[in-house]
Amino acid sequence: MDRRQFLKSASAGVLAAALPIPVLAAAPALDVTAAAPLQAFVVGTPGEFDWMHVAANNAQDAIKIWLDDRGYDDEEEYGFALNVQRVPAWDGRNTDSVNPADWIRANLGHCCSRCGYECHPENGAQAIGDEVVCEECLTLPDQVEGNPEDVVDDLANRIACDGEAGTREWLQAKGWLARIPQTLWNRAVAAVEEDA
Repeated sequence: MDRRQFLKSASAGVLAAALPIPVLAAAPALDVTAAAPLQAFVVGTPGEFDWMHVAANNAQDAIKIWLDDRGYDDEEEYGFALNVQRVPAWDGRNTDSVNPADWIRANLGHCCSRCGYECHPENGAQAIGDEVVCEECLTLPDQVEGNPEDVVDDLANRIACDGEAGTREWLQAKGWLARIPQTLWNRAVAAVEEDA
């Protein structure tokens, strides 16, 4: 290093030390406490199918949200009794993410996805995938996953009356034959042979 380079490096160090240090603006304090997740409620009129999934801090807030959604200022203006029920299984879920089948799984009523009629699990409605299917719309293939014992019983009754060939023809005509597992068919045939 020659004399010129040395002076340049020495003067750069002195100049850098002489420059004022920028004052850092104080950063705003961050709130690191996470808000508690909202609780899930269903609110509605007893005996009616006007229930709504509401995420709120408590039952009173849930009722207020339900009333506000329907354009009422308060419960007195509404004039009817309202029920509110906690559904812990839905806590933290977006209200749009709760599908019709979730209502049946929570032992609540919903309208059938196929016919549109009001139905309830205690009256035979079942959750099939994300849908609700009332007892009248429920098919044998719908029951394969949820109620295989019922499928075996239904098939056994039909086989006992119409025989295996007749039952296969009936299933084929309905478009259900391919949707009935062979294991359930075999159990139904065995049940009929056992009763004979």
